[in-house]
Amino acid sequence: MPGGRGAMLREINAKLLRAAGEETILLDLEHISATVGKQRWENPKQWHVAKQHPSSEGLVPLVEHQMAAVRAVLGLAKKVLVLDLDNVMWGGVIGEDGLDKIQLGPPSPAGEAFQAFQHYVRQLKTRGVLLAVCSKNNEADAKLPFESSPETVLKIEDFVAFSANWQDKATNLKQMAEDLSLGLDSFVFLDDNPVERAWVRSQIPEMAVPELPSDPAYYIDAIQEGRFFEANTLSAEDRTRHESYRSNIQRKELRQKAGSLEGFLEQLAMRARNGPFDAANMRRIAQLVNKTNQFNLTTRRYTEAQLTEQAGDPQWWTQWFRLADRFSDHGLIGVMTCRPHPRDSDALEIDNWLMSCRVLGRGMEVYMLQKAIEYCGSAGIERLVGCYIPTAKNSQVRDLFSRFQGQPVDSNEPEQFCYVLDVRAITLPACTIAEEPAPKTP
Repeated sequence: MPGGRGAMLREINAKLLRAAGEETILLDLEHISATVGKQRWENPKQWHVAKQHPSSEGLVPLVEHQMAAVRAVLGLAKKVLVLDLDNVMWGGVIGEDGLDKIQLGPPSPAGEAFQAFQHYVRQLKTRGVLLAVCSKNNEADAKLPFESSPETVLKIEDFVAFSANWQDKATNLKQMAEDLSLGLDSFVFLDDNPVERAWVRSQIPEMAVPELPSDPAYYIDAIQEGRFFEANTLSAEDRTRHESYRSNIQRKELRQKAGSLEGFLEQLAMRARNGPFDAANMRRIAQLVNKTNQFNLTTRRYTEAQLTEQAGDPQWWTQWFRLADRFSDHGLIGVMTCRPHPRDSDALEIDNWLMSCRVLGRGMEVYMLQKAIEYCGSAGIERLVGCYIPTAKNSQVRDLFSRFQGQPVDSNEPEQFCYVLDVRAITLPACTIAEEPAPKTP
């Protein structure tokens, strides 16, 4: 009813939505309460006794949605969905039933459910979730439906990894994580077989292995209830992440053919460019700052507003970095920021130094440090101070400053290891990355 309580609440919520800034994370309580059920969402007695809203039944899903939003901000959302095939992607066993006997698409209800699930999985891919296959099957049989079935939604090229063999699945999943240069805790594994699920959980406890219902009509719910892939923003890099990882496969093939690491890096024909933080790139910069875990010296998290404030401070040096090679454009993959050292007027302190795991091992860290040293030279800065703050995931950069002749210095903080680099005397390793000219503005 116009002017009624419901209409008024909807109008207030609409105004709040319009007024909310980009950094505001909004939860759709209307949707959450609908999944719980309106009658169960509210409990008049609990309200009168304890002023509790929503009800006890509604609190758990509400908190789960809140924590999913927090995980997205902290870069803890899952990145890879690994799928079994038989009775997950289609009904039946492809190696025994053959292409014409598996259930996929109309007219069977089960076939429609499997097809709907494939549609859902493909939507996840468009949001930046990487798709992979891990199945006990002959490889030719496993690929057949994706190559030849008119009812399939997904194709071979939709997967960044395809493991179909008779090895145990935990071993295959570990190899897959290594090939993709991603942590096992960023994976979600779906399998219809409870024995396989139990085995993978026992061997890889950090991997998410949700229970899968017996009816494929509820597969989508099983993933959505876990809220594994929640994201607060969607960047251009998210949309092209699949292509970037597919290109990595081509790079690995080139690496195997190259006679040496140096020869491989030269053949990649890498090109990089960098620039100061700007509005056009700020969303991606904030995403990297809040999601990157492995190559991240300090793991300091900042909001877009805080990063914008840093960019506007003339005493800060804030830079984004992009990388491309002969196979693809990786996009914006690195961030480095420096601020005045609080106790040394002739020094800058590296506040953040991070890089996407997609480009590790390419020498990009040399290029980034070189740009910081060049800035120090132009600004009359003599020393660069950097700290390594250990986390559960960034051990690979523990000795980074030592590699660049950094000398240990005392730190005022426990569990923080600091180094000073003399920018006038430092000699960096050779870098095979060429500087790409900035695009011409029309």
